[in-house]
Amino acid sequence: MRKTISIFANIAILSFYIYFIVVKWDVFRNLLDIRIHYLLILTILIILTWFANAFQAKLLLDFQGVKIGLFKNVLLICASVLGNHLPFRLGTLYRMHYLKKNFNVNYQQFGSIIVFRFLLLIVLTGMIGILCVGYIYYTYQRFNIGFCLLMIGFVVLPLGGYWFQKTYLFNRLPQNRFWKKFEVFNSSLGMFSNNRTLMFKISLFILLQIIIFTFRFFVSSLLLNERVPLIVLFLMSPIAITTSLLVLTPGGIGFRETLLGIVSQLTGYGFDSGVFMATVDRGVLIAATLIFGAISYVALYFAANTNQVKSSIRSSSNMQDKGI
Repeated sequence: MRKTISIFANIAILSFYIYFIVVKWDVFRNLLDIRIHYLLILTILIILTWFANAFQAKLLLDFQGVKIGLFKNVLLICASVLGNHLPFRLGTLYRMHYLKKNFNVNYQQFGSIIVFRFLLLIVLTGMIGILCVGYIYYTYQRFNIGFCLLMIGFVVLPLGGYWFQKTYLFNRLPQNRFWKKFEVFNSSLGMFSNNRTLMFKISLFILLQIIIFTFRFFVSSLLLNERVPLIVLFLMSPIAITTSLLVLTPGGIGFRETLLGIVSQLTGYGFDSGVFMATVDRGVLIAATLIFGAISYVALYFAANTNQVKSSIRSSSNMQDKGI
């Protein structure tokens, strides 16, 4: 039943997005003013987004005692973004398998990294949303009570849920094999959340990622000759990042664009404006992902094979030294 609903949601969202772009194509084409230097700037900003994401992964892996260089984390991010544009989040599965095979990171550890970052992102999204809604109301006299309540929920629900599972649920779990695995996950998550320095560093990099996304949408708006206030783009940015983790469609195609169109509509700048900006960003993102994602996958493949060869040689040398 759940799988059926997921498939139906995928088809519905993608169909709506494709239909919208087809119907509005003439309007979109007339607005779009392709300038090479803006496309290059947008590409650089997308790469910087990957670096900000990689820094977060490196900090969390370092904290777990897994030493992976920043560049290799960037390669893993690029390769996973490419894979996530395929069904079933194959990019995330590839990254999880690669870390387990080459760095002995178990699935519970990897899951705790994803969940910790997601919870922190949701809370920051809510906080930024509340501040932006207040500023937009004060400056432009535009206010939507439903959206404001949603942002408050983004702050309250994750914090309340984490407190509940930590203080009440976890102490009452049955002691069987399944819940023992959950205990490893919960332990890793607890270590992250109990380290305030780590939380502060990750929050800073998430904020940096949000700022980069803001400028991505700003450049996209310039390509469309749109004039959307930076505060609205700043509000849209954490929501865009959140949709990359809450994927209902391959790569979030259609889902992110539709959701940002709704945010744009709720803040008084029109559904079309939000969808068009997200579509421009998506087009450049797909082009960059195809190029850098493919390069990253090949680089990781050869790096893994090289490490296996070195391990085999080292193992053979040890056996010879022992006279085996």
